[in-house]
Parts: sequence; structure tokens; C-alpha cells
Amino acid sequence: MLKKKSIIATLVLAIVLVFGLTINSFASDSITIDGTSLDSGKYMDCTGSVSDTQPEGGYAYYEDGVLTFNNFQFTSDQQIIIFANDIDLVLIGTNSLTTTYEFTDAYDEPKAMDVNTLNISGTGSLSVNIGSPYGLGIYVDGELIFEEATLEITCPEHGARGLDVGYLTMGSGTISIEAEDTGLYAAGGIAFDGGFIKAEGQGLSALVIDTDLSYVELAEGTTIKAGDSWDSLTEYTEFDDTVHASKCVEIGTEAPPEPTPDPDPTPDPDPTPNPDPTPDPDVPKTADTNNVLPYGCAVLASLLLLGFSIRKMKRDR
Repeated sequence: MLKKKSIIATLVLAIVLVFGLTINSFASDSITIDGTSLDSGKYMDCTGSVSDTQPEGGYAYYEDGVLTFNNFQFTSDQQIIIFANDIDLVLIGTNSLTTTYEFTDAYDEPKAMDVNTLNISGTGSLSVNIGSPYGLGIYVDGELIFEEATLEITCPEHGARGLDVGYLTMGSGTISIEAEDTGLYAAGGIAFDGGFIKAEGQGLSALVIDTDLSYVELAEGTTIKAGDSWDSLTEYTEFDDTVHASKCVEIGTEAPPEPTPDPDPTPDPDPTPNPDPTPDPDVPKTADTNNVLPYGCAVLASLLLLGFSIRKMKRDR
């Protein structure tokens, strides 16, 4: 029986290793930005020029599946600005993606990003602007993992959607979406552990889940507010059908309360309040009885040590 289990474990390990190697072997050495291939180890400046060295000003840098935006502010007339398989997007500074592509039929909706899976992190921000009808801010076929960063998507034209993902996992950061049709479409659900989501979709709804609403998992302490306008939000205890149909939705973890400042940062150790907080300078200060014993012990120890030293000196003579 043990031998059989050992063989099974070996087979499982072999499958995992082969699968991992297969994934790595198919990892893309480049991505497409504005119709131009950006190879691993290359930079692109805000005009779309590709180089081997870091350009002056903002840039995008791609290496081994990691795309870094450093104050990369880019405008394109392409249908899809960024097309890739699986990428990690790291945001530094203030970044933006804007497309001026105009929708003509159902098969060419403008998008800022079209990827398989996407991880967004970093201390910076990304603003996505889609000015065409039936546009789509960011499309992620699989999972979007979001941490720390700030994402703002604006799609104000008819039929436009903000963020369309297979599944959203969010640990921190801020996602803000304004779209004419649907704000956030998460086909498989949401795992929300922290951060803040603000979504608006006046055509359909702010937040659409294509599965059972139980697939919306919210961390303890998460607040939900929803309504048909930002001026008429109501707080809810769970993500129910009413929230699902609302035009405006806010989801966030409660901010920690501000610490109350101590009016007296160095309080008197004597619990008895002093009736005269401004003592007369001519009156000598009364010794603090709480410190008499430790102070006396210290003085006694010093005297004993001094006496011992004097006796030793006399003996040495």
C-alpha cells in the first residue's frame, strides 16, 4: 500500500513539474502596445518609441512577464492598446491609457487592455479613458488580482463597460469606475479582502455577477452602500439582489478610527489632581514619594561601592 502511495505521489510531482515547465515555455517574450511588439528587456516612451535604454520622462518597461508603468501616459488610436497573455502590471507614479478609436461594429469594441490574467500592484495609479460607444476599459478573461494600487476607469459613452473580468481578487487599493452601461462585470464572482471599490453603471448596473451572488465573498468589516445615485446611497449588510441591481455601489473595509490625542502627553504620576496647575516658583517642590525608595537604594549602593573602592586602594598601598 505504501509503495502504491509513493508511486502516485511521484506521478503527481512529475505532472506538476511538467505543467510548470510547459507554462514557462509558453510564457510570452513580448507583449503588444499600440500595435508594436515590446520585447522583454525593452522600454517604450510615451510616444510609442521602443529602445534598449530607459528614456527620459515616463515609460513602460517589460521583462519576463512583468510590465512596469512609470509615469507612462499614453494615447492611442488603436482598437486595443495593450494585448497580452498573462502579465503583472506594476504602477509607479501617475499613469494613463487613452484610446481615441471609434466603434464601428460589434466585433471591434475599443479596449485599453485585453489580457488572459492580470495582476495589478504598486504604489502608483492608472487612469483608463475610453471615449467611444460600446468601449471596454479593461478586459481580463481569467482572474484579476489587485493590490495596493489605484485604478480609475472612465467610459461615459453609450453601451460602454468599465472593467470586465472572469474573477476579481482584491486585497487592498482603490478601484473607481464610471461607465454608461456596466461598471464592473465579474463573471465568476469577487473575493474582497480589503480596499475600496466605487462603481457606477447607469445603463445596466454598477456591479454585475454572472453566477450566484454567494460567489461574492467579502471580508469581515466590509461596508456596502448602494443606490441609483451617489446622493441616495443606502447601507446594506450583504451583497443581495438590491445591491446587484443598483446603479451606484461602494464596497470597502472600514477605515480605522483616528486616534484621540492625549490632552496631557506627560501626565502627573500622582493620581491626585493638583488643585494648582501653576505652582508658585518660590515654594520648593515636594519630593515625589513614589521615587524616594528607588532613589535611596541607588544612593546607598553608590556609597557602598565607593567605600569598597577606598578600602581596596588602601590595601594595595
